[in-house]
Amino acid sequence: AGCAVALVDRSSLDDFIDETTTSYRISTGLSPTIYPSYAAGAAAIEAL
Repeated sequence: AGCAVALVDRSSLDDFIDETTTSYRISTGLSPTIYPSYAAGAAAIEAL
């Protein structure tokens, strides 16, 4: 098992997923599961 985090421009996301899936499948014979996520607001300090 494993995990990777890749920072990819949104305009390239579909190509990245296609190329990564193909390369991984060829290398391992397995199909990866890819979970795209998007950055939210910046970190901040809040008074409690």
